[in-house]
Amino acid sequence: MSISFKKAEIFIVIVASIVLFTGLLGTDIILPALPIISKDLLINNKYSEYIITLYILGAGISILFYGPLSDKYGRKPVILVGLTIALLSNLFLFFFSYNINFILFFRFISGFGSGVCLGLMRVLMSDIFEGKKFVIAASYATTFTGLSIVVGPLIGSYVMSLTSWRGCFIVLMFLMSLNIIIVSRVPETNLYKNTTLASKSFFKVYTEVVLNKQFLNYICLSSIGFSTINIYTISSSFIIQETFRIDTLTYGKLVAANGFMLIIARLLLPKSIKRTGISNSIRIGIISLLMTGSLLILFYSLNILNIIWFLLFTVGIFISYTFIVLPSSAGVMSSVKVNKGILGSLYGASQMILSFLILYIFSSINASNLILITSMVYILFALLSFCVLYLIEHQF
Repeated sequence: MSISFKKAEIFIVIVASIVLFTGLLGTDIILPALPIISKDLLINNKYSEYIITLYILGAGISILFYGPLSDKYGRKPVILVGLTIALLSNLFLFFFSYNINFILFFRFISGFGSGVCLGLMRVLMSDIFEGKKFVIAASYATTFTGLSIVVGPLIGSYVMSLTSWRGCFIVLMFLMSLNIIIVSRVPETNLYKNTTLASKSFFKVYTEVVLNKQFLNYICLSSIGFSTINIYTISSSFIIQETFRIDTLTYGKLVAANGFMLIIARLLLPKSIKRTGISNSIRIGIISLLMTGSLLILFYSLNILNIIWFLLFTVGIFISYTFIVLPSSAGVMSSVKVNKGILGSLYGASQMILSFLILYIFSSINASNLILITSMVYILFALLSFCVLYLIEHQF
């Protein structure tokens, strides 16, 4: 049976794509600047990496609030508030980004505002779609948002060639303003607002959800997939620019060209789900991740790993991310029958907070060889994912 979409449904997918793209760009546009920020502010590389991880933490914490509030007051007003917070924080970052502590604080606030982009877009689509249709709609939406990893570093590198890395915050301000205009024209999708929701009921529902084994298993899978792509984006900025000695502008072009595989993977995912099902699609992603880590270690050990092989092998990261995270999100959204805003907020927050913890540990490792440590992490993540998928399929 073919799955089709109405015009109104397509419009929601387009809006969700644009807003989600903006939220993801908050990390991707700044990637080329990480080594340069370390040099400009005379800080250790791990502190510049925290610019990404604290953004993710802010987003993860904020989603815990945005979901329930959107159940009570509606999706639209809550989204507009979050976008405004993100806009103002980027304004402060542009004018006052001369101290790393100030930058980290407002990057956290920026993530807190942008969390509405990353959390409520999934909820927005779940108001309209269910089951396989939700997975396919989310795949189409994130096909466009995949442009973030493609054009984000490219935009950042070009901005830096024209002004400085602080110019990236001006771009984010402009996009947040554009999103506010777009969202203000979108009809409310939460037609069944629960105005009686209180903090006690939030806690009760949260407890019910986190004790659900299916929810926990899919959260683990999703967090692994999300952490994988973030570890790649952070580490590749240093690996490509410092290990392979590639300049910032060329880095942006190489990452953009390589990132197109993420879009291709997202176009292939709906076909994979229709033909093989959700579990087998996840399995494809896990195998891809395992092969990526193994090939990187093999070629590095043989001393034949160059920039071409590195970019070729890391295509597997984009496949694994797409084939693990998106099907897992469908599993999460169908795991418990509660308010979708609360369920979506717990999913988004859990995914990002767990990813923050993983990234924080990763950034804190003083590894002399970044290629080797990231490859080992990929293999470890793949093995853990196989274990979690086994638990899901056997209902432990």
